Amino acid sequence: MNQSTSMYRVRPATDKDGDGVGAIIKAAFDEHPGCIYDREAEFPELDAIASCFRDRNGAFWVAEDADRNIVGSCGLVQTSDSEIELHKVYLAESARGTGLATQLLNLTIDYGRTTNSKRITLWTDVRFISGQRFYEKHGFKKQPGSRQLDDLSRSEEFNYTLEL
Repeated sequence: MNQSTSMYRVRPATDKDGDGVGAIIKAAFDEHPGCIYDREAEFPELDAIASCFRDRNGAFWVAEDADRNIVGSCGLVQTSDSEIELHKVYLAESARGTGLATQLLNLTIDYGRTTNSKRITLWTDVRFISGQRFYEKHGFKKQPGSRQLDDLSRSEEFNYTLEL
């Protein structure tokens, strides 16, 4: 049985949260054949996650359970005066279906509105079907085409946007 969002504490990330965020990203990658998690090679920002996003004119949040384990993450960067880009929305399996992902997404929507952004954009791996359904349920529109990344997982990604 899943916990409700009241069982989680959402807070701004610190630079020390990289290991916890990395653990939930790795777990999510492990659920999808062909997704390779290599922190050193492809996730160096986890070494100072809060500073990395702050330096890119953005913000990053984590969600903790009652034992202070990180069970969710969400970040954004301001890519222009009118657009923010969503990054690293991941949940531990134990936190899925609780409304926590919606709570994290709402932080980015609120941030976008307070910065007068007109749009939120994101890229998601074509293999992350449940994530795509989540974004579509919350009003994101899939854009035409995809992009191929030069990463270890040979990722192909779809672009989604939400007009604010």
